[in-house]
Amino acid sequence: MARRGSETNGYFELEYRDGFAWLTVYPPEGQGHPVYYEDVRNRMRLLDCPKVSYESLMAVIDEAAGEPRKLVEWPDGARLASSIRAEITADLMSAAVFVTHPKKGAAPPRVEDITTELERVGVTFGIDSGRIRRVLEQQDYDRWITVAEGRE
Repeated sequence: MARRGSETNGYFELEYRDGFAWLTVYPPEGQGHPVYYEDVRNRMRLLDCPKVSYESLMAVIDEAAGEPRKLVEWPDGARLASSIRAEITADLMSAAVFVTHPKKGAAPPRVEDITTELERVGVTFGIDSGRIRRVLEQQDYDRWITVAEGRE
């Protein structure tokens, strides 16, 4: 995002999430420049994102709603996403997760992504959602973190 005095250029985020490419376009402020089609298209090429029609892409750019819009199915984008692993301790009294840092072009993991993985391995009680939120906010990736504890 470029600022010049009271002017702010528009900017965009192109991210992989849940099998799709999502585009969020933020409008300029003051006399700032809008987001240009060529910039979005170049980022799509760089990330090897499937093509989207000019009209569809321009509709999202022109709207500049600051909200994610689903663009196109992008199964190969999964290579950019964080991986999430959950494991339960041998005594079955706690569980930890290991979340890898998302690559450029992938949306960051969400609390529900981690709780879904915990549920997949059988953890349904004692999940500390606040701890999970802090891990994600602080981008505390690439290490095991205890996020659920049981009661004896």
